[in-house]
Amino acid sequence: WEREASTAYTTQEWGQEMRMNFASWGGLPVYSSFSRRSHIASTSLQYFPRHHIWRGWDIGIHAVVWVQPNNGRIFIYGSRQIVGAFGPRETRYREHEIECSGLEHFISRIKELSRVMFPDAMGWKDVCDPSAWNETIRREGAPIRAFFNQGLHPIPAVTNDPFLRISLVEDWLKQMEEGAAALTIDPSATVLIDGFAGGYAREREGAGAKPAKSAHAHTQECISYVLSRIGSPKSSSAFPRLEEQMI
Repeated sequence: WEREASTAYTTQEWGQEMRMNFASWGGLPVYSSFSRRSHIASTSLQYFPRHHIWRGWDIGIHAVVWVQPNNGRIFIYGSRQIVGAFGPRETRYREHEIECSGLEHFISRIKELSRVMFPDAMGWKDVCDPSAWNETIRREGAPIRAFFNQGLHPIPAVTNDPFLRISLVEDWLKQMEEGAAALTIDPSATVLIDGFAGGYAREREGAGAKPAKSAHAHTQECISYVLSRIGSPKSSSAFPRLEEQMI
């Protein structure tokens, strides 16, 4: 009974709800359902040509991820973010970083890289951090202007509530489709994989439920922005077949 009933909960949730275990979640991975064996593709993922690629954008430590839904599954191909997020001593992620002079330059570089990586894509669906529509504290204007200047018109993530978006990503991690995990990551996407595996962790203070601000948080936020627009795997109406999502 416990084995079946606990599938709807994370390990920490089950411990609190059913075993009266209120130990802190601090320092634990945000996504307890992630499995290297289940969620990382054994070979490089091939994208579906003549269909849209979704891009999720985070602002500040500028970051982007490339995602494609297809027939009830989510394929995550990789990410990029600006140089320096992981500090000068971290060299593992150099190929996933971009040297740029600002947000508009970063967007320009990503547009160019997207065309190289996905030459036969029909187009792009861009989902952005909702804060991009807010004017900066220094009154420099809203960051969304940088996207407009580059010819992009992203839509905001459905919610800025991290707990709702985390719950949605967990739903996808748990979802199975024809005997395989519904969410699959390209093996070359080391920044994303390391984030799922524990780089994106919960705060060590208090109850530890909130995600800690870390270098891995930016690309992980990008994924949750995109999935907030794609919807839940539990709702067929929220996830039409890819062919029905064309703009």
